Amino acid sequence: MYTSIVSTIDTRYGTYNSHAFSNGNTLPLTGVPFGMNYFAPQTSDQTGNWWFNPYEPVYQGIRLTHQPSPWLGDFASLLLTPVTGELSRDSIFHRQSSYQLDQAIFRPDLLQLQSNRFRLISRLAPSRYGASFEIASFANQPIGIVFYSSGKSIYRLLNPHQLLIQIFQVSACQSPDFCMYALLEFEEEITECYHLVKDRKIAKTEVVGEDLHLRINFSSTSIKGRLATSFISPEQAAFLLKDVPDFPQAQKQAEKTWNQLLGRIQIRDQKKSSSSRPRTVD
Repeated sequence: MYTSIVSTIDTRYGTYNSHAFSNGNTLPLTGVPFGMNYFAPQTSDQTGNWWFNPYEPVYQGIRLTHQPSPWLGDFASLLLTPVTGELSRDSIFHRQSSYQLDQAIFRPDLLQLQSNRFRLISRLAPSRYGASFEIASFANQPIGIVFYSSGKSIYRLLNPHQLLIQIFQVSACQSPDFCMYALLEFEEEITECYHLVKDRKIAKTEVVGEDLHLRINFSSTSIKGRLATSFISPEQAAFLLKDVPDFPQAQKQAEKTWNQLLGRIQIRDQKKSSSSRPRTVD
């Protein structure tokens, strides 16, 4: 019987680290081989480069990252936090949730988490230049997403289905104008777009500033979206978005790609019963 190799992998192995002690110096990255972006849950915004802890059931959002190891730091990052209902403050801490450690899926081709506070299930599958995702409320509540990137950023609501994000927060870069463009497209219509400032909501379709918290809302209880990024131009991001498939197809393509590469390695193990178990965090 065929078993998908990538389905036996748990990317949390080697991720329990700090600046003082290492257990592997890795992050639980979901992405395709040689992809332009990788994705992982963020458990803390207060621990610098060590923003993920596999034993802390804290879910601040899904982080788009270019950080291969905690010691190297990130280059340009974007935090996407699925939410429902009203938020009292504009800090990441006040919108974080817990999630089910034992029910979460951490694989190279698939990331799936359940937000206990907002009662949401988020699933993401990567592609070469972006990702596809699905978010569903099992409490039958309309869904929103809050975006955050430290440093300067620009958010533009292009139309009811597309949001363009321009991120200038890049490390060790000689040009202050060098930035990443992230274009997000949703099947459902965006009904609200506003900037969170402390406990106020400022409705705007274009926001420019530092350390911004921007929220978009939908009237739907489940949404489907795609994103693509470019360090060249927004037009390039739009061009690359055309090649990002929907979630089921993106997950199948990523799984196939990983299985082809991992299938080159042949392992002989006398304890077949143990080798068939999923690789999980103890």
